[in-house]
Formats: sequence, structure tokens, C-alpha cells
Amino acid sequence: MDAALDGLEVFGGLGCSDWAYTGQQAVAVSPEPSAWVVEGLVEGLRLEDFELEAADATSPGGSSIAMLVRASQNILLRRVRLVAGNGAAGAAGQDGQDGASGEAAGAKKDAGDDAGDKPVDATVLPKPSAAEQASSTDTKETSADKPESPPTDDKGASTGDRDSKSEGGQTDA
Repeated sequence: MDAALDGLEVFGGLGCSDWAYTGQQAVAVSPEPSAWVVEGLVEGLRLEDFELEAADATSPGGSSIAMLVRASQNILLRRVRLVAGNGAAGAAGQDGQDGASGEAAGAKKDAGDDAGDKPVDATVLPKPSAAEQASSTDTKETSADKPESPPTDDKGASTGDRDSKSEGGQTDA
């Protein structure tokens, strides 16, 4: 719609048989993705009791617009419903560039560094060196560490020091 139709008034919501006001919106479906383009109006546009529907966009990345108003004045929309269709999917992108080549499987980063190239068997531990064995703290008791056991009779009862103490804990003096 351009300046040639400046000042236009369009009313929906009227019954077709008697032109009585029904309040029901007239539906206008556009075959284009931009249903109404209003541009360059000075006197304006009055639109009442309509539903304007735009078609779905068809060009890649395109939009569906129910009404576009540019450089216009005095635009009155009363009881108007604007319905845009679906936008179109964007164009397919281009393939990316190949990445840099990586190292071949099993290749070493440094010829002198073969750490990590050999599998590790977690069940086999290295033997400690002689110095490590000598400096380790051993908790085993030796016969020199044990106190001497008291003498026993042939039944295993202790016989030690019975002469110096009586059975009541008193000494015989």
C-alpha cells in the first residue's frame, strides 16, 4: 500500500448479507511472506476488525512479516490481529577446512623420552636397593629385643621368685 491509497479506511466484522456489524474479524490471508507493506502515507490508514495472515517464508533465511509500516503517519489498527508465518531455514553452510595433521599413533614426542610408551604392570614392584633395605625400619622382634621369660616347671607354671614373696604379696623375711 503506497501513497496512491493514502487515507484508506477498511472495516471488517460486518455480515455479508446485511452489512450489520458482527464483531467477528474478517480474515485476509496473503500468498506472500510480507502480507501488508504500508509505505509513505501521510493521511494514514484505518483498519478495523481484521486478521491479517502472512504466508511462510520460502527463500533461505527469509522472514514472514504480517505488516511492515515504513515512513508513514496516522496508522490506526483497531481490533486487528497480525499473524506472521514461519521463517525459512537458513542456507546450508560450507564445509570447514581440514585441520592440522596430528602425530601418527605410537609416535614419540621426543626420541629420548619413551615414558608412557610402555605398558605398566601394576602388580610387579621393583626390588629395593641394598641402601633402601638397610635404612628401612624393620618392626620384626629379634631374640635380643624380647625380655627373658621366667623359668617354668614341667607343667609350664612360672617358678621364678617364689622364695622372695609370699602368696599374699608380702615378703618372707
